[in-house]
Amino acid sequence: MTTAPSAPDDRHVAFPGPQGWGVAAFIVLLAASLVFGAYSIHKATYKVPTDPTDVAGEAGAGEQKQKRRKWKVKKQKAKVESRE
Repeated sequence: MTTAPSAPDDRHVAFPGPQGWGVAAFIVLLAASLVFGAYSIHKATYKVPTDPTDVAGEAGAGEQKQKRRKWKVKKQKAKVESRE
């Protein structure tokens, strides 16, 4: 007697391994440590543009911005006054 060939079983059998969670956890920890490092460096080295302890004159950029803003305001006022 011959038997008919049986159809293949179509069920999916999941692999019981770690499924990449270790790599994902490593990447998340790496990203968190990089963010913390950048924040620490920023807090340690940032100076406010109007910092009075800046003896090298590096904070003068803030004063320059204020001068440019004042100049732009004067220029805009002059345009408005010339239209009237």
